[in-house]
Amino acid sequence: MKIEAIAAPGYHFSHWDPNALISNTADSIFIDTLDVSTIDFTAYFEGSPLGVDDDNAAAAALRLYPNPVHTALEVSLTDPTAKPKAYELLDMLGNRVLEGSLGSNSKHFYITTSTLPAGSYVLRLHDADGRMSNRVFIKLED
Repeated sequence: MKIEAIAAPGYHFSHWDPNALISNTADSIFIDTLDVSTIDFTAYFEGSPLGVDDDNAAAAALRLYPNPVHTALEVSLTDPTAKPKAYELLDMLGNRVLEGSLGSNSKHFYITTSTLPAGSYVLRLHDADGRMSNRVFIKLED
């Protein structure tokens, strides 16, 4: 029998919970003959459902102020070659709560956040070449 731990987008396999059959808990694929009536297989994954990675170069060129924010988020792009096209705000479940279009020369703009409930959000910026940059920010009560 083959049992494979397959990660959802934004996640990666971490390890299996040890049991009597798994000798290598770091291998995402288990292949063996099962001769027991009941055994549990529990796989663990790491990552973010939003695929947020603030360590990449594109995200480093995307600055948000203030963070945490009350009513308006100021967005600045420090990369002179950036070609922003659109943005979307996502809640922590990945639901789009706000979106907008940008001109190709929009290196500095504001997003009104006063209608959003308090919580954590992701600003996802799409550029003309199809790349995305993500940044997490916190919205406080007004």
